This record gives sequence, structure tokens and C-alpha cells, in this order.
Amino acid sequence: MRELPFADESFDLVVNLFTSFGYFDDDLEHARVLSCVRHAMRPGATFVIDFLNATQVRRDLVPYDERVENGITIEQRREITPDNRFVQKTITLRDKGKEYMERVRLLSALDLQGMLRGAGFTVERLFGDYGGSAWSENSPRTIVFASRQ
Repeated sequence: MRELPFADESFDLVVNLFTSFGYFDDDLEHARVLSCVRHAMRPGATFVIDFLNATQVRRDLVPYDERVENGITIEQRREITPDNRFVQKTITLRDKGKEYMERVRLLSALDLQGMLRGAGFTVERLFGDYGGSAWSENSPRTIVFASRQ
């Protein structure tokens, strides 16, 4: 993501779906990703980024759940990190003895829009779900349509 293998001005549309952003420790790395995306886009091209809604995640976090799939018990433990910057999920495949962790930066809608503007995008629209509803603090998603300046 930080070194895209595409020539400058290659795309008219770039999409980043299902919170495929926000996994770096340092926000400068996130800014670098957005800069690389911008360079790969033609002037006037559209960038769509689908991200979690940090407000909703902080408020409605489910700290634990488990389910069984294909005979495997899957446990998920979630927490907000002590610095309040990330949501962290630990996934345990109990019957397999495996554990995975993912951690995503909790960027507010304003933070995300500010990062996009800082990378040279113009924010065009903000949605709160895949049906195109307006964004609010209760929305399940933060979906931003931005254009390359």
C-alpha cells in the first residue's frame, strides 16, 4: 500500500473496501498510503474509502463472542487500546490452537477526511452505510467519496 506498483495517473477510480486501511502504528504511514493512491489516480478521478465508524465502534464494542464453524470454535476478544487509538481483536481457533490479532486505527470521520484533504483529495460525499444513507455517529460505516485535485 505504501509503494503501489502503478504508473502515475493510471486510474479513474480507486476503491478501498471493508476497512482495508488503518493498520499501521504511525499515521505518517497512513498518509503515505493516501499519497500513493493519489499519485496513481488521474486528475478528477474518484477514490472511495470504506472505513469503520470509530464513534460507533467505541460506543458499541462487543468485547467477546464465540461461534462454531465447521466444527471449530472461534473466539473473538475485542478491546480499545489503552491509548484509545486502536481497536484490537484477538481471534482464537480454540480447537486448532491458533491465535491471530488484528488492530485498526480508530480514525473519526473528521480525521479521515482531514487525512484525505492533506493528501490532495477533495471530499465530495460522506455516507454511513452501503445503502447510501447519510453519515451519523450511529452509522455502521464511514464511506468517503473523494476526488483527486
